[in-house]
Amino acid sequence: MKTNVLGYFVSSYSLSYEFIFKEKYGVNVAFWYQNLPFYFPDIISFLDYNYTSEGALMEYRFYFQKKTNPVVGFWLAPYVKYEKQIHKDIGIIKTLNNIFNNSDGISRTDIKDIGVGIAGGIKWIYKNKFIFGLYSGIGGYPYARISLVDDNGKALGYENYEEIKQNPQFRFGFNVGYRFGQ
Repeated sequence: MKTNVLGYFVSSYSLSYEFIFKEKYGVNVAFWYQNLPFYFPDIISFLDYNYTSEGALMEYRFYFQKKTNPVVGFWLAPYVKYEKQIHKDIGIIKTLNNIFNNSDGISRTDIKDIGVGIAGGIKWIYKNKFIFGLYSGIGGYPYARISLVDDNGKALGYENYEEIKQNPQFRFGFNVGYRFGQ
């Protein structure tokens, strides 16, 4: 079991579990939740913003080290992830809704996406129990869908979100965890 300690600096809380099978292969499964609220005084409230993200990731790791027990060293892994993002309390949209007296104003946007990519890293184990690791990765979004939601929670329509599909996604972190078993 591991967590990305760098994520705590941006209110991102994650938990992952790696299952090693064979000498050089493993499957890592991760779940995360992130909440970044930004609220400003009334005078600049048009900058208000609240972002929430949650999702799951699975990667198939290949280790380059010779046979070791426990498995440590450099690894490379293709991955797939699912993410749901919610952007709400967006001050600029609230301001525009008030200016144009729009009663069916947009209160939030929901984005659901599937990402694929490749990651690499290194893993160390201290005293056969404590896990430390660095990783980074890059990928893209073959699927992304956005929904605009009104003040009553009603979806105002869905569309494929081409902007997200064109942008790369980056992953990086420093994992700390505990190894169960022998």
